Amino acid sequence: MKKSILTLLFVNGVLCGQAAAAQPPSESAPPDMGSYLSPSQPSSSDVSETRRQLLEEAGRTLGFRGGKAQRAWELRQTLDAVAKNLDALYDFRTLISRQGWLPPVISEAQDVAHITPNQIRTATHVYEILTPERFVSNPPSWRSWLNAGLSTSA
Repeated sequence: MKKSILTLLFVNGVLCGQAAAAQPPSESAPPDMGSYLSPSQPSSSDVSETRRQLLEEAGRTLGFRGGKAQRAWELRQTLDAVAKNLDALYDFRTLISRQGWLPPVISEAQDVAHITPNQIRTATHVYEILTPERFVSNPPSWRSWLNAGLSTSA
């Protein structure tokens, strides 16, 4: 429902934008919220079907991006509120060696069995290096992972 309202507002704004821009600014009060929630249908007789579809798609895209930016902003606000706790819990500076080496990222599997037609291999623990050790000038932070992809621009 909100997506269709946003699409209608966008189409209405684009179709009526030139007429509104040509008029001098008026001193009357702006329309109330009800007029935005139930806009009147603009006359689509002078707009081709292709243009109408493009305007609808642009309205949806703008709505999706706006919603994503709003959610990213909310998540950033939540992370900022608990930043001190996260800084204390996830302090990776102690993992860095004096020379600046970050240890490898490993995964552990327990009670593993590998069965082939000729043999069976079992192990209580199997470790796999996911990311090799590397030299870093700055220690990693929880912000690197949790803020990734949280763009607040629409």
